[in-house]
Amino acid sequence: MEPILKMSFMPVLGLFLTITASALSELLSLNCENNITGIYATPTELKCILKAQAQLQIKKLLWIKKGSVVQELIQFDGSKLSTSDPEYFTLSQQDLRTDISLLVRNTRIEDEGTYKCIVMANAGPQEYEIYLKVEAGYSPPEMKKSATAVNCSTGGGYPQGELRWMDESGADLTSQAKNTWEVTDGGLIQLHSELSISPRTGYHSYTCIVLNSKGEEEGRDTLKIPEVEKQMEVEAEQKSSSKHTWIIVSICVILLALIIAVLFVRWNRRPHFRLIKSVA
Repeated sequence: MEPILKMSFMPVLGLFLTITASALSELLSLNCENNITGIYATPTELKCILKAQAQLQIKKLLWIKKGSVVQELIQFDGSKLSTSDPEYFTLSQQDLRTDISLLVRNTRIEDEGTYKCIVMANAGPQEYEIYLKVEAGYSPPEMKKSATAVNCSTGGGYPQGELRWMDESGADLTSQAKNTWEVTDGGLIQLHSELSISPRTGYHSYTCIVLNSKGEEEGRDTLKIPEVEKQMEVEAEQKSSSKHTWIIVSICVILLALIIAVLFVRWNRRPHFRLIKSVA
């Protein structure tokens, strides 16, 4: 009889534990945001709120950052709160009644990743994972000109963005440019682009546009090419001068024709012409 009792007891125990865990989970819920975007060099809050049907007593709270090496950021054992790096991580609220949100004091690029909140309370255990995405805006573009190219650069951004080129008519010249990028020590990205130019192209201004990883414009700058402008002005002056010369020549020809006509009429009216006609 004893083996039979043991075999029948195990399913009952498993069912009891399942029902108990289910009942406890209904007494306690953990509501967090799934995805959060943090702005570089500013505070970011990973929002997590506890809701309990009975008086809540937290026995243990743990915030960790997942990765190749798990980082334990915050630990609360029911009476004492400790943090691995107080300069960067703490709890938004210190009373821990319902709000157990994690505060990243000064968001860095390396803070991007998956975080996990684990709670053990009198109403049962709960855990939740949150993904933190970090963004940083790019600085206004800086443009420089060399003998054969115009250069554009920007930095301080994240994730990787893009530099685009336009001429004065709005035509896209990006495919003609050479683009490069590099990562700084802090994880921010610098973008560089070089566009070859020639006075023969006829372009007298170039615009460099900074786009972030979403394709949104974050800044632009326009550089005018004095040599090309001067050449275009000279060509315009030459065309204008040629036009004026043609007009002057035309007027001179007309005046000369009029003078010749007047002289011819006068010559025909002279007396010797009348004398010759009378003799004849």
